[in-house]
Amino acid sequence: MMTQLNQSVVLLTGASGGFGQELTRQLLAAESRLILTDLDEAVLRERVAAIQRTVTTGEVLAYLAIDLSDRAGCERLYRQVKALDVPVDILMNNAGIGLYGRMDEIPAEKWERLMQVDLLAPMRLSALFAADMIARQHGTAAARQPPRRSANGVSAIEAR
Repeated sequence: MMTQLNQSVVLLTGASGGFGQELTRQLLAAESRLILTDLDEAVLRERVAAIQRTVTTGEVLAYLAIDLSDRAGCERLYRQVKALDVPVDILMNNAGIGLYGRMDEIPAEKWERLMQVDLLAPMRLSALFAADMIARQHGTAAARQPPRRSANGVSAIEAR
């Protein structure tokens, strides 16, 4: 049984991008309470303000600028969210990087950053927040995946 969205506290990473904006729109429409993250807080606030001109339900609890490309960024996000003193019901690991071009022409540093953000950050964040969810016996962690790997592009793990 999936967690209900109405009044649920949802932590959404990568909230400024196209998919993140659509998730924000849908979560606000479902009356969720959001903690939104991305690299640039000003851009994040601007894009959410545009959404809130048409969607007047839901609530944004916090806008957090964070770089999830290393372990320290993931741990910093966890500490910032814990400091809000609002338990997270749903963790949506949406942050991601896309690379285009021939594999042999893309610098290794870019591939490594992609792996940090697309693979390791969701694993790290899920591990950090899962302990709290398990202790409360309530919560869900979901990660965006390429559509070819799942029918709806999302995989989920629930704490029950």
